[in-house]
Amino acid sequence: MTTFIIGSREDPIYPDVVPKDVIFINGAILSNKHPDFKNANRSIVLSPHIFVNNFKDLIKYKTDLNINRINLFEEIRKKLMEDYFTEIYIRPISDRKTHFDFNYKNINCNNLNIFENNDFDKFLLENFDLNNYFKRIKFLFNNFENEPKNIIKYFLNRISIKMMNNFKVSTGILGLMIAKKFEKFKPPYFVIGIGLDRSGYVFDNKLIEERNNHLKADLNYINFIIKNKNFLKEVHFTNK
Repeated sequence: MTTFIIGSREDPIYPDVVPKDVIFINGAILSNKHPDFKNANRSIVLSPHIFVNNFKDLIKYKTDLNINRINLFEEIRKKLMEDYFTEIYIRPISDRKTHFDFNYKNINCNNLNIFENNDFDKFLLENFDLNNYFKRIKFLFNNFENEPKNIIKYFLNRISIKMMNNFKVSTGILGLMIAKKFEKFKPPYFVIGIGLDRSGYVFDNKLIEERNNHLKADLNYINFIIKNKNFLKEVHFTNK
């Protein structure tokens, strides 16, 4: 029983084991460098931007969006029509005030799982083991200097957990969280081709800046793994 979580980094390092489940992250499904996973259950975790019906609306929201990224989104959409996936998980837009018209038609999958805002906040708190209100206060107090304004806004109910730098995990780390949360994905968990240095995208520089927005939250979760000895034994990062 093994689960691979696969990102888009160049030259991913694969362990010499056969996975029962494979979780792809965003554009990782477009790579031709993967081994043959024909006997594995294939799932994917995706950013919501891929499904925005009108990319002109998305450009207004993400001003750094360029033609290469739009082409990537279109390629992923096409792949989702052609290939079968057991599970698809879609994270919500970070900004609660932003609304788009999404298109989920012609997706070839068994189960489409779309995280709603409140459910995603609960999911993050559970994965960071912060459901207990007093543990959450202690965590936020210890991290107050990292984002004081957002923490104050949180206590004033002006922003949600998923909008805070301490919890805004990358889609790659979200894939690991999903593997840990849902019992169908069995350990050990091999995190492959996920990192901050380079991805397999031709417009990588902008993506490095974007991934840096997730750095604090990703490190928080890695620290959580380190402190949880039983979980630590089950997680293996193949790329450093």
